[in-house]
Amino acid sequence: MALFHLLMEKRYPFEVAHIDHGWRMESKKEANYLAKLCEKTQVPFHLKHLEPTQEAKNLEDLGRRERLTFFKQIIHERSLQGILLAHHADDHAETVLKRLFEGASLPKLKGLVPKTEVEGMTIYRPFLKIKKQQILNWLKENDFFYFIDATNEDPRFLRSRLRNDLIPTLSSQFGKEISSNLCKLGEAAAELDLFLNELAAPYLERICVNADSMTLDFSMEQPKSFFIWKVVLRYFFEHAGISLTSSLVESILSHLYKGSCHKKLKIGTQIVEIHKKQIKLKKCEI
Repeated sequence: MALFHLLMEKRYPFEVAHIDHGWRMESKKEANYLAKLCEKTQVPFHLKHLEPTQEAKNLEDLGRRERLTFFKQIIHERSLQGILLAHHADDHAETVLKRLFEGASLPKLKGLVPKTEVEGMTIYRPFLKIKKQQILNWLKENDFFYFIDATNEDPRFLRSRLRNDLIPTLSSQFGKEISSNLCKLGEAAAELDLFLNELAAPYLERICVNADSMTLDFSMEQPKSFFIWKVVLRYFFEHAGISLTSSLVESILSHLYKGSCHKKLKIGTQIVEIHKKQIKLKKCEI
């Protein structure tokens, strides 16, 4: 709601896309309120209702995929420039902490970023340096109506447990509010990611993509450190939509570094072939 009113205040042209996930009793009421608000302010409004389900193992991930599909459809049909999301500093801190506990690599600790590309869509997050309480205070000061999402308090969701239990506990133990430091860590990781992208670029430019395989040859020039080897390997596999475990990275790196011949590893439905200083990724033969 803060994002909506600020865009109205600045007279930016925009449209509203809303998904009613159907997880809460209030969700239909909220969707109806948004529809009337957009009609009153003459802002184009797009709504999608989802059938609630308890079968999915990760409801949050399912909701995210549904939102991206919906947004992509609207951007294409309406020829829009991108998506504005109202993620704030607290969201950023939670994302960094979650990835830290998941064992993410250093660049992946960047969490949320102000501008990014996801599935061909440009996503902007203008509130990333603003704390949630500041947003709430601004809404109250301006007497703007807003809803409270009850799922933010639901312990079934990891985000809720991070927000309401873990981060407050850590702050009390350390004697200071840690969210700001988590955001700083995320920003430093984002800077590191940009730097590593520059170092990896000359090697990634050599990726050769064919109909049935993807190849990268290190025989002409090799990275000067193990760390850059790892970065290049991770980016190579991410290009193919594959996320490697640390142990797999170490195994592949070991074979490449010592120049193993005709070595094959299976990763899901893909085969990794290593021959001397060349790595090839292709689908398993049926």
